Amino acid sequence: MSSQYHQQLSELMQRELDTVAQLQQLLEQELTLLRQRDATALQQIAAEKGALVEQLEGYGRDRAALLGGAGYSADRAGLQAFISGAGSVTVPLSTMWEHLRQALKRCQTQNLVNGQVLEGSRRGAEQVLAILRGSAIGARTATYTRQGQTRALPGGHTFARA
Repeated sequence: MSSQYHQQLSELMQRELDTVAQLQQLLEQELTLLRQRDATALQQIAAEKGALVEQLEGYGRDRAALLGGAGYSADRAGLQAFISGAGSVTVPLSTMWEHLRQALKRCQTQNLVNGQVLEGSRRGAEQVLAILRGSAIGARTATYTRQGQTRALPGGHTFARA
């Protein structure tokens, strides 16, 4: 097998690692901006994230083409077989692949955290709007009796109209 393919894969994985590191930084910035509720900066981050994700998808297509050109399938098994047949560069390629997988997992985890923060903010905004409309949500419209049972509060009052 040609070492040219191994060199190309090594260069491609390094570009992927660099891009994933940038994505991780953006996700961390996004979390800060979500907590600050900076909508303008969040829009910019979203655009940058989109561009990085597109770049990573392109790298994935490049990797699939490279593996196909070398006679391997474009899935995980094909990549592992390709790396195993790399001779003296097996260890560096294997290490790079593992670092890339771990970095992508960290991005996925951070993205989930960001989504949870965003969902919490959305729910809070909905509750505030419901209160302003005089139609508080669920448990917010009830009190407890002496026996510990919930009791709905009588009618709501609209505080403001948008």
